[in-house]
Amino acid sequence: MPYIKPNDRQRYDELIEHLVQWSKGEGVGPLNYIITRLIHMSLPPTPCYRDLNEMIGVLECAKASLIETVVIPYEKKKMKENGHISDLDQEYHDEL
Repeated sequence: MPYIKPNDRQRYDELIEHLVQWSKGEGVGPLNYIITRLIHMSLPPTPCYRDLNEMIGVLECAKASLIETVVIPYEKKKMKENGHISDLDQEYHDEL
């Protein structure tokens, strides 16, 4: 989970806000570059399997968090607005 103590967040938030402002309006390319550079710079010069596996884990956890906190609520909202795709979709949603 990406949740760190609020006091610790302050150290990072100012830098993150600058990065976002500098790249705003340029599409997702700069974001991909920033993420990739952060990962490359966090790895040792000669990474081993464990190092690479841990970085993949970081990316997977960030992805899972995005899906859980942003994508699923968005999809539920759109499902309510636009209706279900099929009976299967309706059945699954009713179980939630």
